[in-house]
Amino acid sequence: MNYTINDNNLLSPAEVVELSSLPLNLCLEDREYYNSIRTYCAEESKLVQINNLFVNHESLLFKPLFNIIDESFVRKSQSDAFQKSKREKIVFIIKNYLLRFSSTQIDEDIVWFIDNYSQTYFHWITEALPRLFLIYKIDPKITIALPSYYKDMNYVSQSLSCFNGINIKWIENSRKYRLNKVSIPTQAGTPACYHKTLLLEFKNYILNQIISKDNNPYPSRVYISRNKGNKRIVINEDKVLNILSHFGYTTIYNEDLSWQEQIKYAYHAKSIVSIHGAGLTNVLFMESKASVLEFRHDNNNFWDCFYRLSALNEINYYYLKCKVGRKSNIKDYEYHHGDIVVDEVQLSLTLKKMHNHG
Repeated sequence: MNYTINDNNLLSPAEVVELSSLPLNLCLEDREYYNSIRTYCAEESKLVQINNLFVNHESLLFKPLFNIIDESFVRKSQSDAFQKSKREKIVFIIKNYLLRFSSTQIDEDIVWFIDNYSQTYFHWITEALPRLFLIYKIDPKITIALPSYYKDMNYVSQSLSCFNGINIKWIENSRKYRLNKVSIPTQAGTPACYHKTLLLEFKNYILNQIISKDNNPYPSRVYISRNKGNKRIVINEDKVLNILSHFGYTTIYNEDLSWQEQIKYAYHAKSIVSIHGAGLTNVLFMESKASVLEFRHDNNNFWDCFYRLSALNEINYYYLKCKVGRKSNIKDYEYHHGDIVVDEVQLSLTLKKMHNHG
């Protein structure tokens, strides 16, 4: 690949992001917190090029024996913790030097744009694909590598169809691979602290690929249900649906739709309501001045990613704190995965405020 970039391999410069708006139904007790996160610095993205690396099915890039590079992980802290763990080291050596004794050589120059979280929809859309986009703008005839289990995720193949000309090498579970040369676009920003310029440029690119000028009808008010899943669902959804129906909402289940259809629903919607989760990632593709209502857990402000995603996209953001009705079969520290009960009175009041706004 012939990259025409500046001498220090800078792909996207760091930028200070100032979110223009607070939640429109901001609670008094949350005001200090939301004011504290309105301004942040999104890190730059550089092109890191490394020769003679191994890669495995778990998305780890490494040199012998246990020299795993930081870019394998979504955060530097995870890399540090992994490499300090004796247990992880033993498991890694067994997997990659005993069970995967031999290696397969890949001679093509490889672009590696994922980390250990990229297989989840939120991280794939807001982090991995924008990194790929940075390289694709420079050279669309690239070869990427992905673990073979990514084949099972429909949104991966369907979203990659927007990048015509790329070639894919699949990393199988049975062996490790030796890469002759790897080019890694580092993450611009950090999870939830988005690089605004890059993310909006990526959004416009995707919309240009998907949104046609036909007149196919899409509802203006959309509720994205998670109740076909096995965690983080709305326990009293029947009552919630009755209220939303009164306000003219159409219910969709993203697992029943192609990725392209999901994007079209988001783009055409004037308002979206959903519980905290992957479905709200698509607010990225809404038009500015639309509205979003997020159901969130009552004691959890840490997961503010959809507020930030809405604010940098100039979308009116509302939230509703909900009680946890029961917990799914998860670890206690992942409290935000618990199922919730939506306060029906507060939902009606919030929807009235949303649709009277402006």
